[in-house]
Amino acid sequence: MAFTGVGGLSFGVEIELNFWFKNGTSPSHYHQDGAILSPEEDSMLPPALTHLRDETVWKATWAGSLLKDAILSVEGAKMKDEPMLSGKPDTLNWIRVVDVDGWTIKQDGSVVDDSRILEGYDYAPFEITSPALWDVPDSLNHVMEVLQALTSRFRLRVNPDTGFHCHVGAGIKGLGEGGKKKHSLHVLKRAAALTWAADGFLCHAHPPERGINIWAGPIRQCSSLAHGVKAPSNRWYPWPLNQPLSEDSAMSIHDMELLMQKSDDAGRRNFIRLHKELFPALRPHQPDEEAQKRCDPGRRKYDDDPEPANAIKTVSQGVSYIMNCTTRKQVGGLLSPAPGQISTRLNYNFNKYRSGRDARDTFTVEFREAAGSVDGIWIAYWANICLGIFRFARAASDKRFWAVTSNLSKAEAAAMANEPHSYDMISFLNDLGLFAEALYLERSLRRDQLGFCPICAGPRAKEPLFDGVPA
Repeated sequence: MAFTGVGGLSFGVEIELNFWFKNGTSPSHYHQDGAILSPEEDSMLPPALTHLRDETVWKATWAGSLLKDAILSVEGAKMKDEPMLSGKPDTLNWIRVVDVDGWTIKQDGSVVDDSRILEGYDYAPFEITSPALWDVPDSLNHVMEVLQALTSRFRLRVNPDTGFHCHVGAGIKGLGEGGKKKHSLHVLKRAAALTWAADGFLCHAHPPERGINIWAGPIRQCSSLAHGVKAPSNRWYPWPLNQPLSEDSAMSIHDMELLMQKSDDAGRRNFIRLHKELFPALRPHQPDEEAQKRCDPGRRKYDDDPEPANAIKTVSQGVSYIMNCTTRKQVGGLLSPAPGQISTRLNYNFNKYRSGRDARDTFTVEFREAAGSVDGIWIAYWANICLGIFRFARAASDKRFWAVTSNLSKAEAAAMANEPHSYDMISFLNDLGLFAEALYLERSLRRDQLGFCPICAGPRAKEPLFDGVPA
């Protein structure tokens, strides 16, 4: 499989999932009131594994061992802080940022699936994390191969509570060093500006309930910048609170609009697309009723938060503050959760740059809005989109950067005025040079806008649905 673009960045993915298996001790009584797996669906899944309840082998230990064996069956795969298997060549050490790094498997109690039960089945919740990998096509192919090894062996399932996160970093400080490198101020400001500007566009690649999840609060609604307030000076003792942003800390809107106007001749290019109908340019303040039902009430970030008094509402306003930052800590502060927000990590998570500390920090930017998935193709494509934003931030000329920002700003303004817009998520991806990703998203979402559901959103109602298995 070919991916768009190669850069000098690094990345890693975190995949939350549930490992389902038959309970061999008392199958007739375990989850007796659960849904019944139909014979048709059962025939499409990998063979059902059975765990005999044995006090010496706890179900999570048993399942984790099976997951590990499946990962290690992939050429070049290794576990973190463990040597390669005897006789197995380390053919992919060149794609790992740190040689001793590798895949990790840990139990994750935050993605329990008790409301979606199957008669005779039990499950164990896990988070599987890749090593930090260099931004090269072989890294994305490796991730995809590991997911294929897992989904071909086991009955894995995601649900509306699970997420799939991608971290984008800048590699390491030097050869032989374990310390992580920071994104430059120039790149960080550009990437922050792009995520701020594109938030209402890219959200339509994901199930709408992700927008109200407390672990993925939108930066356009939940960040200090969105609330128009200064970031707390201290993470743990955030006083004074709710001080308005000073107009002196923003680039002149007039100056920024001049930059956008001068870039008009480098504006939107005429890329081929499958459909003339455009995707929305705004995130709904609240998702539809069905989407709200899919989101666990205990995970909702709000019911109906009032609009902040000093709200920053537009692309140009937000970008003007971001581009005027003089330190990376200021960028991280603007895009960190606003004081009083229940969301502690936003959909574009810049928290690592908020503290300014060096010790043990990875200095990645985390993309958190993607819903849980075990589909290796989608995971690889979305990871490449996250990387593509940073590639563009690093390589684009000023004229191209401001042209794309201008396209996003104009489309959002038109949508806010209930007027037709001529630029959307697919246009944005094409402008970033992510042509394969744009085509994949357009095909998938036009086929079933909610869905992508076999990939992302998990089961609706009580219908059993296992992800990653072709129908």
